[in-house]
Amino acid sequence: MLRPLGTPRSLCLRSLPYSLSSLRFLCSSRPPTSLLPDSHREGPSSVHSVSLFFKRTEDTRKLLNLLDEKPWVTSEALTKTNKKPWKSLNVKLSSFVVSEVIRVCTDLDTGLELFTWWKEESESRLNLVTGLNSVSESKSESELESETLSEPESESDRIWVYVSVMNRLGKARRLEEMEAVAIECETEGIVSVETFTVQLCAYRDMEILDGVVKTWKRMEKFGVKPNLISYTTLLDMFAMAEMYDVAADVYLLFLWEGFFPNVKTLTVLINHMSYRGKLEAAMDVFSELAKVKVKPNELTFCALMRGYAKAEQMNKVLDLVRLFKDLGNRPNTGVFQGLFQFFLRENKTDNGDKVLLELWPESTAEDRKAMMAKYAESAWLRIDRSYAV
Repeated sequence: MLRPLGTPRSLCLRSLPYSLSSLRFLCSSRPPTSLLPDSHREGPSSVHSVSLFFKRTEDTRKLLNLLDEKPWVTSEALTKTNKKPWKSLNVKLSSFVVSEVIRVCTDLDTGLELFTWWKEESESRLNLVTGLNSVSESKSESELESETLSEPESESDRIWVYVSVMNRLGKARRLEEMEAVAIECETEGIVSVETFTVQLCAYRDMEILDGVVKTWKRMEKFGVKPNLISYTTLLDMFAMAEMYDVAADVYLLFLWEGFFPNVKTLTVLINHMSYRGKLEAAMDVFSELAKVKVKPNELTFCALMRGYAKAEQMNKVLDLVRLFKDLGNRPNTGVFQGLFQFFLRENKTDNGDKVLLELWPESTAEDRKAMMAKYAESAWLRIDRSYAV
């Protein structure tokens, strides 16, 4: 069995600065089905068809163009005739389309405006559906159908809009607003493992241990079972806080819950072992990947290479570069950013040049110098201790 960061003394989190039982804190009983979304899936549930895909894609494009114009800042947008500017586009504010637009739009505040529109539209739609039996004869059946969605939606579909909003707010470090949206979700009973995990990731990215712990406790309170990403994020946070015994306990509990580690989980282990200088243990985990049929990715290699580079074992670094290429990976100009950032911070550009030469034997000295300059301009500085899940 893979053992991360050393063998824990026991299966309890006694080193936590919180009065919590480990099994209660990390191993909730299986939640009631009523508190879970309809299914665990990668995105909103819906009827899958090519025509629906193209319709959603086109609606997303139209909404993005509309939001770029920011119609709500003009006086016209406040008039009754233009209170819903998307109506003229023949666009349905389905949960899928709204979540995608919020996810990819360039301006967060613009996405939040769409979020407000969507909530108002959802509320009016709910009122319409509720009053169908008592609707007046002033509206025909076709008029009513035109005001409803062209595709069925469930509560689990709506969850993804909230996840997109909290994800954007978390990445923008607007935690108070993210927490307000989270409270809204919980008040309305719109909770799932995704709504909690996106908060865990936001707090982890800002290295706020209290936020991670409190979010986990709320997830337990609602009876939501953590998923693989939830556990991996928790493991990463405790290791970043140098609470290594606790991180090891989390990993054992992760296995006890029946989860099988994937490349992201194992990369987190390798990353933190390498950071602590436990290179032999990190290489042991790396060597086990093939046995469990997990293919290491670029970040896996980068974490291990950085550990060896820090220990000034450049031969090991170059051996890993060769293995990376032998496994069929095609290097690009953005590969191993964390490794080259390390070389730049430590003023060891000669070692960076050796790695670039191994990656691209046909490159000239001028080419490699230009690539190092590009890495120097990169904003990828936070890579040493955390692996973004």
